[in-house]
Amino acid sequence: MENYYKILGVNQSAESEVIKAAYRVLSKKYHPDVSASEESKVRMQEINLAYDMLSNEAKKKVYDSELAKEGYYNFNSEN
Repeated sequence: MENYYKILGVNQSAESEVIKAAYRVLSKKYHPDVSASEESKVRMQEINLAYDMLSNEAKKKVYDSELAKEGYYNFNSEN
């Protein structure tokens, strides 16, 4: 299972404002208008998926419970 917190580089306890800010920073770096590489395209898709999941409270709640089932507790960007 993809760890969307790791993709965005935020803690699992991050508030929505922090998640949004991380998304914006990464989007500016990997957006196709900025970088035409295939790697950037793939990375931007991952970033969009992560943000879609973590910015929606209902989806985030389900995702967090799935992470807990798989043993991902309190992820932080240092792990």
